[in-house]
Amino acid sequence: MTKYDTQNLDGSYSNAINVASSSVPGVILRWRETASMTYERGPWSATLSQTSQNSYNDTRTALQPTSVPLRTVTAYETYDLQGAYTGFKSLRIVVGVKNLLDRDPPYANSGSGFIGSYDLSYADVRGRFIYTTLAYKF
Repeated sequence: MTKYDTQNLDGSYSNAINVASSSVPGVILRWRETASMTYERGPWSATLSQTSQNSYNDTRTALQPTSVPLRTVTAYETYDLQGAYTGFKSLRIVVGVKNLLDRDPPYANSGSGFIGSYDLSYADVRGRFIYTTLAYKF
């Protein structure tokens, strides 16, 4: 994202990239990417994915004076791994791990109390989890 301005009450505009807002959920990040690579050999395949996003300026707490600089929510990066087998007729078996390294999301003031002060638009609070999928074609 190269430009994202919001209009202030006085009619002026402010840059809203990498800045959390207390009035709007989520953050417009300058950089968010996903890269993946897949290896296939016969009926087997494996995919490794990496997702990363840059840091951003958090919102102030009610007790934080405006003279104190905004805190920075740190950059966040996760890796996912998935394996698949297609050696059976019309059946695909997939096993995967999201957040392979079990990385905790960074703390954010902009998170609501019921989610423990994590920004759900920025990170997944579930941590590592394993999944499987069976798909059969008729």
